[in-house]
Amino acid sequence: MESQRTILRDLLDGAGGFSSVTETPFKQECESAVSQTVDRLWEVQKQWKGILSESALLQSLGSLLSTITSVVIAAIEDLGDIGEADSHQLRLLMDMVSAAKDIFVRGGGSGEGEESAAAGADMTFIYCPNWLKFQYLAEILESSLVDIRYLWNEGELSLEFEAEEVVELIEGLFADSDMRRRAILEIRRSGR
Repeated sequence: MESQRTILRDLLDGAGGFSSVTETPFKQECESAVSQTVDRLWEVQKQWKGILSESALLQSLGSLLSTITSVVIAAIEDLGDIGEADSHQLRLLMDMVSAAKDIFVRGGGSGEGEESAAAGADMTFIYCPNWLKFQYLAEILESSLVDIRYLWNEGELSLEFEAEEVVELIEGLFADSDMRRRAILEIRRSGR
């Protein structure tokens, strides 16, 4: 298991911390690293499918997916300033990782893609502890300040992120303005 985690981390290292995701040749390197990482997860699923019980397989794959999502979350949170084009490209890369959810569709895991996902319930969040945080981060990357404030105050964003994490993301995504300062103040005050 630990060797698989190491392989996944090494593959993601090819993304270079997701900096310069819109610049050639780094864009292609990031896309390749993420694609190879997701492909590796599917390879492990195929190799272990006949060896482990379904429950043990899903728990193991969930742990591996959690490794992937943790690396991506940490890399994005460490980026600092994230421009609009970078934000969009990061979202696309996260969507590539999100495709791995098909492994965890109850009655799915056949690699059939959307057809498989449509056939059952998505159980990814049960097997991958930081899955919802990963999904919320993907949303934040392309959300407006109003959307982020809504997700924090009315949605479940505050269940997955600390206030300072959201503040740092807002500071990285949005230029300094009165609206940004008010959003940050509101999030810090609520502090959930």
